[in-house]
Amino acid sequence: MGVLDRESFTLGQPLVTTRSTRRSIAILAVAVVVVAGLTLAWLKLAPRHVPYGQSPLATLRSDSLADFRAAFNAADGQVRVVAMFSPT
Repeated sequence: MGVLDRESFTLGQPLVTTRSTRRSIAILAVAVVVVAGLTLAWLKLAPRHVPYGQSPLATLRSDSLADFRAAFNAADGQVRVVAMFSPT
């Protein structure tokens, strides 16, 4: 392991591969997977609630459009906001 010379270098091969380097890479990879998993779990399982006094959020589907239209039209004379969010 000490001196690197031209004969010991081959293309495509790492110059120095030690057990501690491989172990560090493995630990880093496991940490990234764990953090990604926890993030996805939080996004999927996190509680979703609205502030006190606000109507619950609605998911628009073809079977719920009539109810949405009726509620929207019933609020005539008030400020109405329709916000659509995409998961992408």
